[in-house]
Amino acid sequence: MSANCEILISVRSEYVNKMLSGKKTVELRRRQVHVTPGTRMWIYSKAPQASILARATVDSVVIASPASIWRKYRTRLGVTYQEFRAYFGSLELGCAILLKNISKLRSEVTLAAFRRKINSFHPPQFYLKLSSTDHRLVFLKAIIST
Repeated sequence: MSANCEILISVRSEYVNKMLSGKKTVELRRRQVHVTPGTRMWIYSKAPQASILARATVDSVVIASPASIWRKYRTRLGVTYQEFRAYFGSLELGCAILLKNISKLRSEVTLAAFRRKINSFHPPQFYLKLSSTDHRLVFLKAIIST
């Protein structure tokens, strides 16, 4: 994936709030995310917010054992050790997406508004790659530029 590609990712509302407050600058995933540094990440906040309300830039992606991820990034994860262990369970490898330039959008895009424009839209379970001509990305960029 080239650095100018963009992704949409779903994150629990409490963690989006921690991202926006600066307490969480590393997003965890149980599976590897195949993106390159410089990728723009649009952040969908799951219910109760149910809206795309932030974006960030991927600084790097680290694939490592959960123990290594915890040692290196625990102060940037925004989760307790118990939450961390419960999330990764017995997995041998985990994914840490290191983020920079996390910012709240000027205009959030609610799920309802998105579906009025693109009725087949469903927030991604994992993440969704968006090319520059993808109608979902074109809609997002139009909303935030107004």
